[in-house]
Amino acid sequence: MESMRNVVIQVAATVGAIAAGRSLLQLLFRKSSNNSARIRLWMYITGLEKELRCQSVSHDQQHSDAFRSINPFEKVPAMIIFEQGLGADSHVAASFKAGDWDTSCANATNARWLAEAAVIAEYLEDLRLLQNPALDCKFIPSPPELRAHMNLVIRCHDLYLASPNCTQPGPFTHTQACMYVPPPGACASASRWVERSVRAAKLAECWKQLDNLENLLLGPFFCGAMMSLADFAVFPTIVFMEFYMPRVFAWSESALFHDRPRLCAWYTVHMSSLPAASRVRDELVDSMLAKEATGLLKAIIAETKDETYKWKYP
Repeated sequence: MESMRNVVIQVAATVGAIAAGRSLLQLLFRKSSNNSARIRLWMYITGLEKELRCQSVSHDQQHSDAFRSINPFEKVPAMIIFEQGLGADSHVAASFKAGDWDTSCANATNARWLAEAAVIAEYLEDLRLLQNPALDCKFIPSPPELRAHMNLVIRCHDLYLASPNCTQPGPFTHTQACMYVPPPGACASASRWVERSVRAAKLAECWKQLDNLENLLLGPFFCGAMMSLADFAVFPTIVFMEFYMPRVFAWSESALFHDRPRLCAWYTVHMSSLPAASRVRDELVDSMLAKEATGLLKAIIAETKDETYKWKYP
């Protein structure tokens, strides 16, 4: 834990460096999104939360024309980069400060966008290190083999668990959607759904990918002794599973880490002991409790009464 205290001290020394004389950055996120949460985890650990303009967007806004002009993939997080600040454009500046992201971006002539959590996280970390290259606490490993390993973990997480790769409405969802996206017809306002047999297959894939994460975890963190962007990517997704798997699929409390001792120690000891990680976990749990309170999980739980499929692991 002494090494983690040193990390906090070192990253705190960079506060203000990102925005000083450089681009203004606006992060669009949703607190119920695990992919957004990995960016917030980076912000909280580095102490750079105040250097980004953060704006929460709703599901409806996420699929609006205004949001598509920023991120055509209609996913969160997304980032707007005002490359030379807001300049003398008082209309854009006022919109930006008010959090009116659609107006500020539409009227800015020097704005560009970034999408995909992995891309945004790497951009922010590169920017932080560019401002202070002497930092010892780098969340992108220097050795090429460890950086490749970090990217492998993130790639496996994003492709096989946490990110949809189709913008069309309907049954085109990510693997983790089996936990909380309703079945067909259960919610009139839902733009996507998961059919029963597909849900069971996605759940089996979740179980398989947990084993893959166990095998990829070098210990104590994914790339060894120091945290990396891989840890930031995976942690919020395990929070999702810790919450949803017992409630929806009646998994036991120990099932998530069954025969996965490294993943268990990483989550319950090394990550959860960090105040920033605890803050992210609390934010996600609050959003999931709110979703549970709407009754949206009941239709999914009803699906699991079909014993034709396997729902409970191991």
